[in-house]
Amino acid sequence: MRNKLFLCGGIILLAVVLFVVFASAKHMSPTLSIGGHVIQLELADTEAKRILGLGGREVIGDDESMLFVFPKSDKYGIWMKGMRFPLDIVWLEDGQKDAGGKQMLVVLEIQENIAPETYPEIFYPREKALYVLEMKGGSAQKSDMHVGSILTLKK
Repeated sequence: MRNKLFLCGGIILLAVVLFVVFASAKHMSPTLSIGGHVIQLELADTEAKRILGLGGREVIGDDESMLFVFPKSDKYGIWMKGMRFPLDIVWLEDGQKDAGGKQMLVVLEIQENIAPETYPEIFYPREKALYVLEMKGGSAQKSDMHVGSILTLKK
């Protein structure tokens, strides 16, 4: 009986520790903020991640997105290969750092509600950008994002 109680206590303790670790890991993920709206980021900071993007996924949450990080500013094209839902594509460039040292990003261009059926068309910005943000279709409008908007990047 005592062994069963010890085993149950150990399992409960392990569950609590795992919950705390995974819950804090989610809060440590990078974010972009615009006004009071916070967007959880997945970084595409390698060539392989940038090629795949969000392709193959069934859905992403309303406040989730993928930030493509490139080695230098250029006119990077985005396609809808393997996409199963519409995207907003936002091209961004570095801005100033805020008073707290957080990186500010400036919206250069937005293409909204790009349908998966547009593949193999490639969407390019008019200006060079260092970052590209892929968001669920309609998310840019919901967060009141427009050309010239300033977003705060928290890593």
